[in-house]
Amino acid sequence: MIASLSTSTSLLSLSNVTLASSQSSTLSAGVSLPVDTSGSQFLHQLLAGATQHPSTAEHFSGIHIPESAGAFRKSYADDTIQFEGTRIASGARVAIARAVTDAAQDQMIFRTEGGRVSPLPHYMLGRQASALPTVTHNFSNQQLQALSLPWNDEVLAGTHMMDVIDEHAEQRQMSDAAFQALNWLYETHRDENGQVNLCGRKIVLLGAGAELSPLPLFLNAGATVLWMDLKAPPAEILNNPNFSGTLVYPEHGADLLQQPLEIAATIREFAGDQKVSIGSFAYVGGKAREWRLTSVMNAITRQLANEGRVDAIGTFISPTSPAAAQLEDYQAGQRHLAGRAWTHAANLGWIGASKLLGRVVPNYASFDDDVRMVQALVPLQGPTYIGAQYVEKIMIAEAMRALFPDVTVSANVAGISRTKSLSIPVFEAGYIGARMFGLSTYDPATTVALNGMMLLHDWMNPEAPGSARRQTPFANDNAMAAALLSQQVHGGIYSFPYALNGIIELAAIRGFLRKPSLVKGMLGRKKKR
Repeated sequence: MIASLSTSTSLLSLSNVTLASSQSSTLSAGVSLPVDTSGSQFLHQLLAGATQHPSTAEHFSGIHIPESAGAFRKSYADDTIQFEGTRIASGARVAIARAVTDAAQDQMIFRTEGGRVSPLPHYMLGRQASALPTVTHNFSNQQLQALSLPWNDEVLAGTHMMDVIDEHAEQRQMSDAAFQALNWLYETHRDENGQVNLCGRKIVLLGAGAELSPLPLFLNAGATVLWMDLKAPPAEILNNPNFSGTLVYPEHGADLLQQPLEIAATIREFAGDQKVSIGSFAYVGGKAREWRLTSVMNAITRQLANEGRVDAIGTFISPTSPAAAQLEDYQAGQRHLAGRAWTHAANLGWIGASKLLGRVVPNYASFDDDVRMVQALVPLQGPTYIGAQYVEKIMIAEAMRALFPDVTVSANVAGISRTKSLSIPVFEAGYIGARMFGLSTYDPATTVALNGMMLLHDWMNPEAPGSARRQTPFANDNAMAAALLSQQVHGGIYSFPYALNGIIELAAIRGFLRKPSLVKGMLGRKKKR
């Protein structure tokens, strides 16, 4: 097992950061990727660095990452899956995760308004800041709300909710581990009429106003929540009659990219003499913000965890990230391929024609008898998005669990959700067509409920894979990491015999045929410059 790399032996040199101040006049203030580095280049540097560094290279002798960033930009989806499959199959997946995430953190920078550029970890440790002024809002409702699931046009609770979840699991739309987590939470709270009691628990939500933020779940359970977002909570949240507990928020909002020190100070003040649970949900696409946001949320969390102020962390992982299929989903995919009972003749015709054109390929890439990577990356989302999900969510979850034994970690795959960020015609058409192939996409409220309940399970069940209170030991770090990432609500894309990228093209074509008005919407969109 290799050790975590320190700053001095990082996979990447810090020279391009510490000497770049004179070259960064056009760089905006705040958290950023390394100077003059795009998300694609940064992901390339991290992966190529791991394949070449003396302490990790032995594990990657069987793969090749292109030497040039330009070549990697064309093949990054396949290269990233190859890298992750090799990492998982190695005996050092967690140590490699620690090395890569340390390197990523070391290279992120913070540029002050005066133009001074510092590595983000140094900036976080080397300065003091005052807490932001906050407002405390106490909800008057004393009745905790039962666990519930928005499903299509209904809101289900109790046995009705579990019947739908059970059917969804039987259809291989989620992994067995995900179903078991949801079932544990339900069974544990059945005698309380489905009510989870979080009264007295302090929870910090970074990106509290995001579409996939589980804020409603926590306030339904009476928690005390620190809202961190660009704007204060809207009136519909503050006036929600169902919420209990307390909501604390900066009266003028908080900017993660501009105010990481102030946000960390505000969390310390909010925590007082208690430990806090931190959920990281901020997301904005474009200008590498998805990577910058995930990185700074991790930097804040790591600093507070180092100070002993954190008892649990949680995030949701995109299903279009590098992922290993669970055995039961892989077996279902193989059965589908052999029996073709999963679709009707029209779908077979579409897939057959696309296979001849090379547009549809098998879904699984095997690395050993136990590791089968899903071909779920969608190049349209871009390498920066993939880098943020892979480095700052998947690998950081493994690294944090190893680095902080007293911190519970939750990092579960959430289904493809119809969020505003995906409200573009090609995806909307894909949603329509996906149903014809038996694949599921989700309303954001459904994702919040399903993955929010799994997060609660992870934080509350002492035997959860990422629990700091777990008494049943894992055989090794590889087994721990595999279990940590086994709870997946994938909507069928991990149990489907063909890779998502080709199928989503077919789904989009069929969606456009079903709803031609989307074509007009796509043609009318202005190109981004």
